[in-house]
Amino acid sequence: HLKSDTGEIISDPSELSERLNLYYGSVLKKSEKCKIDLDSKAGIIDDLDISEKLVNEAITNAKMSNSRGPDNISNRMLICAPSTIVIPLTLLFRQVLKQSKLPNAWTVSVIRPIAKAGADCSLPQNTRPISCESNLSKILEKIICEHIYKKLEDSNFFDVNQYGFRKSRSTDQ
Repeated sequence: HLKSDTGEIISDPSELSERLNLYYGSVLKKSEKCKIDLDSKAGIIDDLDISEKLVNEAITNAKMSNSRGPDNISNRMLICAPSTIVIPLTLLFRQVLKQSKLPNAWTVSVIRPIAKAGADCSLPQNTRPISCESNLSKILEKIICEHIYKKLEDSNFFDVNQYGFRKSRSTDQ
């Protein structure tokens, strides 16, 4: 339960939502939507072939979690049923890339307040917002990210002295 400024417990869901929104709105900043041009001139993902193998690997390597985004699909559900969903997801991911447009449900996130340890969780400032996004979009994002990274590595895009954010390299080196 949250308390109002006067110390009364807020029970009305819309008032509760408004109170959290006001607090988190002052902490978080809205970002502009990024428009990415995925035409063949970009050259970075135009040759990405989403295969059943890629989708299966991405699902298998996903973190086992029960957290659900706005689509109500958890990674645990995906990991436990990969053989039945790999083909439909492969077709869906191909269509998303072909149209260069994400489904609306993949562009929304659910913000959940999580109480800070040992603090009075009835006050908004003693909670932290957790953003839960669609796990399907995260899987597609992982596939695209791996493809882009491999392409950049293969083309010697990175300087030989860059160690941060690269596989098999440490900033300690």
